[in-house]
Amino acid sequence: MGRTKIYLDRNELFSFYWEKGLSPYKIAPIFNCSFSTVRNRLIDYGIALKDNSTARQKYRKTDFSGNRLEKAYLLGFRVGDLNVYKTNKNSKVVVVRCHTTTQEQLDVINGLFSKYGKVTISDNNGSYHVNCFLNETFNFMLEKRINLDQISGEEEFYSFFAGYLDAEGYIGLNQGRARLKIDSYDSEVMKWIHQKLDFYGIRNKTRVISLCSDKRSFGMELWRININFLEDLEKLFLRIKKYCLHRKRVAQIAIAEKNILARLTK
Repeated sequence: MGRTKIYLDRNELFSFYWEKGLSPYKIAPIFNCSFSTVRNRLIDYGIALKDNSTARQKYRKTDFSGNRLEKAYLLGFRVGDLNVYKTNKNSKVVVVRCHTTTQEQLDVINGLFSKYGKVTISDNNGSYHVNCFLNETFNFMLEKRINLDQISGEEEFYSFFAGYLDAEGYIGLNQGRARLKIDSYDSEVMKWIHQKLDFYGIRNKTRVISLCSDKRSFGMELWRININFLEDLEKLFLRIKKYCLHRKRVAQIAIAEKNILARLTK
């Protein structure tokens, strides 16, 4: 009969290892277990292990710039694809987490947060777990359901939309015509984006396309935003492409714009 696997609380382990900077050797007595047990649980939980240089130093965290356009993009990307939390209410570290299988997404996250804090990437056969460690000037990212009223003005909306599109969207050609779509279960954000696009004169269709069959979110409505009209796509791309950071999305916009130009010149 095998030995019983020792349970360690993930949040406590994460806090001791990354937030308080303790080594597995120093964590082991806290849980009354061995060094190897601590290391094994770190691996089991997908918590990135420190390299030698990281283990020897406290990582520096820099305050958020305060730029409102950058903040709008971060909020759009956060709502679309990021998990943001503190391990406990007294923690001064804001943790941004993401799981992805694409290098382009890794590049976006690294570009957004490496200038502000430590970014660690754990590679499990092409499945990446990313953790970013930031200070409390990033508290504005903690709430999943953000106050959308804080996105004020046209440019802030387009920056937010670019962040959301980078996280959730797709731009491609369908029957030889450029198309944009975003699918999401977040009905509040999708309805808000639909209303804002209407307000800024960009025609779009928003509708429910299915119900979620995953038992964790069973019955939730999957919403879709479509933008299909040539003139509206042209106008939208002119406004958002300077904010998009995802290399695949930037490439998709370039292909779509080439398609639009060819159709306009016919």
